[in-house]
Amino acid sequence: MRFLIHWQGLPGRGSEGPEAVREALRRLRVFCSPALAWESSLLPHRIRNYNPDHLDQILAAGEFLWLRPLTPVTNARRNGPVRNTPIMFIERSQTQHWLSRVTHGDLKGPDASEWALLSAPATRIREALLCGGAAFFSDPVARTGLLRTQVEEALAELVAWGIVTCDSFSGFGR
Repeated sequence: MRFLIHWQGLPGRGSEGPEAVREALRRLRVFCSPALAWESSLLPHRIRNYNPDHLDQILAAGEFLWLRPLTPVTNARRNGPVRNTPIMFIERSQTQHWLSRVTHGDLKGPDASEWALLSAPATRIREALLCGGAAFFSDPVARTGLLRTQVEEALAELVAWGIVTCDSFSGFGR
């Protein structure tokens, strides 16, 4: 047990800065936890003087990405605060591995009948992103004509379904 605690960098008495964040993400890769827990306990307990800006810098640089792992979908909509959505971090170099798992059936995304469970605004945002690709927040607002609050709620729904991600972590309600 001592080895595990030491290997996980607990308590965060040693490293600090962006490199410490990278190392913590590597050690916790594919560990799934609510978004809020990443910045309230998982990273601060491993990194001395944890600074949330370092996580955003690493994500913006494309070194890591966060995602909501695709899991079998229930008949209930996946709504709720984004900060409660379980997410994991992976190194960008591992993206193809995760995409191939989805393609080959190890993980399951929504099928045609399950897409119907999305709200109308979430469906519009999904279609706009499929047509236009990666976007800044103002892009789906302009492409769909939805109100900003509707776009925020629709994006939260799409995150909860594991359909979209982003190159920042600040949207989780810091």
